[in-house]
Amino acid sequence: MKLIIPLFLIVLISLPVMALPEVTNSVSPNSFLWAFDIVFERLEINLAQNPDAKATIAINHILERKLELEELVTIPNVNETNY
Repeated sequence: MKLIIPLFLIVLISLPVMALPEVTNSVSPNSFLWAFDIVFERLEINLAQNPDAKATIAINHILERKLELEELVTIPNVNETNY
């Protein structure tokens, strides 16, 4: 019984955190730092120890790239606005 109450409290506190949307902490493609981001991603893949680790890292980069592009699509283009 003493163990059930703390576990219940941990689950209860962590539920709102799990419901938060995923936030990217990466550089967007329209930034001047984009080239450095690509270089560091390739370096990270090349420094991986085995093929499974390389594949996992590559998949993570692909998912990150997808989120960056989705974010880029949702940003309105100022040049296309009609005045």
